Amino acid sequence: MRNWILIIFLTLFQILAFGQNLNGIYTWKGELKGPKSDSGILEIKITNDSTFTQTDFTGYKKDFNGKANKWKKIIRTGKIRKDGGFYTLTLIGNQKNWNLVKIRKNKLITYGYKLKKNGKLRKVKGIELIKASR
Repeated sequence: MRNWILIIFLTLFQILAFGQNLNGIYTWKGELKGPKSDSGILEIKITNDSTFTQTDFTGYKKDFNGKANKWKKIIRTGKIRKDGGFYTLTLIGNQKNWNLVKIRKNKLITYGYKLKKNGKLRKVKGIELIKASR
């Protein structure tokens, strides 16, 4: 009986201690409303050392050629850290520019803030990026 309790305790401890695998590439594809583009692709690659690389591709759908040539490409890097139930993505060199995200099994969900009528901020759900690879 004591052995069973010990085995159950160790099994639960191992399950709870095993962290979530954040590493991978998360992507979003969609339409944009802008003067120089009508669609875009957002890729966030999270690596083992708690850093991320965000790549934005914008352009016209008719010019899409495997994210190359005519599409505008912007690359940003930063650090990721745990902040309560959320993660904070902070760009390197710019501490004022950060994103609040939740990372689920196969999704990265961004959050923003919306100003309510009473002047307070309310957290609202933004876009969902789907995990493309591990």
